[in-house]
Amino acid sequence: MTDTQEYHGKLVTIERFILDQQQAHPEATGTLTNILYDMALAAKIITSKTTRAGLAEILGSAGEENVQGEEVQKLDVFAQRTIFRLNDHTGRLAAMASEEEEAIIPIP
Repeated sequence: MTDTQEYHGKLVTIERFILDQQQAHPEATGTLTNILYDMALAAKIITSKTTRAGLAEILGSAGEENVQGEEVQKLDVFAQRTIFRLNDHTGRLAAMASEEEEAIIPIP
């Protein structure tokens, strides 16, 4: 049965899908699953911020320029900080990259 057939017509959370995919690969250690969970949580937090607080607080320029010479947006800064904070204590990542930063961002 293909993934499409298995999930057709069902409401499947991203967490459920990720876990099902891990279980389909007995050699999986769970590290990627945990990283994907953290990224999914970051997306939910960012979504919540934009819907709950309203776009007025999160849209607009942050008053800086990124490595491509574009204006850094407040939403980009919030998203980068959220992703960093969700990964800075797990030990699963050593560094991350962002278009908002010129250098690699080390993760303690």
